[in-house]
Amino acid sequence: MLKDFVELEKQIANAEVVIGIFPDLTAEDGNGTLIIKGQYRIMEIVEKQEPEETWVAIVPCDTPEEAEALRRTFGDTRII
Repeated sequence: MLKDFVELEKQIANAEVVIGIFPDLTAEDGNGTLIIKGQYRIMEIVEKQEPEETWVAIVPCDTPEEAEALRRTFGDTRII
């Protein structure tokens, strides 16, 4: 279990943008998403209005609360 946590921590640290995906029965596709890390990076790309390469990691989560816990633990320090 600790090995998995360390690997997850490395993946999040190496990515510019991290998105948590979790089941959401109210969503059209059955999935909910939460930006765990990289909200400012996304905003930079949108403001430029040009495609740009960036490293994105997708983290499967069991619940929205798990995604939120990951955001609080590993994510951006400021919330928009």
